[in-house]
Amino acid sequence: PVMTPVDLVTLVHQSITFQQEANNDISIEFQSNHPTCRFKGDHSQIEQVLTNLIQNAADSIHERFEKDPSISGKITVSLERTERKSIILKVEDNGIGLPQQGREKLTDPYVTFKEKGTGLGLAIVRRIIEDHSGRLYFEDHKPIGARVVIEFQLGS
Repeated sequence: PVMTPVDLVTLVHQSITFQQEANNDISIEFQSNHPTCRFKGDHSQIEQVLTNLIQNAADSIHERFEKDPSISGKITVSLERTERKSIILKVEDNGIGLPQQGREKLTDPYVTFKEKGTGLGLAIVRRIIEDHSGRLYFEDHKPIGARVVIEFQLGS
C-alpha cells in the first residue's frame, strides 16, 4: 500500500454513489459523526474494500429478494471517530445474513457461501485491512442481515 492522507467521508460518498447507480433497487445510506475523517491509507485499496463490502451487502439483499420480493433492501454505511483515537467503519444490510457455520472462514481465500462467488472478495478485504493495521469483525445485524465492522487506529 501507498499510504497518503485519505478522507474516508469523501471516499465513502464516492463508493456509495457508484454502488447506488448499480443497485438502484436498494437504499444506501451514509452516517458520520464528523464532516471529515482523515487517516493515512492507500486510497485505491480502501476504495476496493468499500466496493467489495457494499457489493456483498447488495448481493445478500438480492438473494433475500428472491425469497421475499416484498422487502425493501437497505444498506447503511457509517463512520465514527472515537475518543480512543480510532475510526470505526460499519457496513450493515438487511440481506440474508451471515452463515451460522463456517463464519470463521469467511475471509479465507476461495471460501464462498454464494452461488456465483469466487471467495476472493473478503480475503482481499482482510488483507487490505491488515496492511492498514486495522481489525475486521463480522456480526449479525438484528433482526436480519449482516454487519461488517472495521476499526482503524489513528496516529497520536
